[in-house]
Amino acid sequence: ARLDTDDISLPDRMEKQLESFRLHPEISLLSCAVKEFQNDNIDDISAIKSLPLTHEELLVYARKRSPINHPAVMFKKSDVIKAGSYMDLHGFEDYYLWLRMLSGGMKGYNLSEVLVYMRVGNGMYARRGGVSYLKDMAEFRKIMLNSGYINLLEFLASVIVRRIVILMPANLRKTVYSVFLRK
Repeated sequence: ARLDTDDISLPDRMEKQLESFRLHPEISLLSCAVKEFQNDNIDDISAIKSLPLTHEELLVYARKRSPINHPAVMFKKSDVIKAGSYMDLHGFEDYYLWLRMLSGGMKGYNLSEVLVYMRVGNGMYARRGGVSYLKDMAEFRKIMLNSGYINLLEFLASVIVRRIVILMPANLRKTVYSVFLRK
């Protein structure tokens, strides 16, 4: 399991995720919904980040966005190694690993239940902006194109739309994330 030091797992998170692995041994990659809260106030819920649940839905969703909530992920180490482990791709190492695992036939699944609270703040929105992040994103999308995971039209559309969001001021980017990308 992977959890940042400022995120909070619910007391039964590990038990529930391990039970899912036990009941469904074909699963290699597992996550769940997360509640995002602002700064130090766990009661200040800004959004619930739910993702598609089934492997088939994750494959489709992964063409546009990361299909796994990273702070809530649990995976089989042996399958991560089979997929080539983490590779150096600044800002997109996790997404790239999930993509390789899912497209390589390893099964992924998301639980609909919220089992993790994730701290978000202005720093998160600042990190997802700027020319350097734009270059990293374009490099990753090009890898997706070259691997055949997305087509040229999907590549161009995603880079153009993301470029607009990445280059806008952080406060405006935060609004775009909350209105269009979160519940």
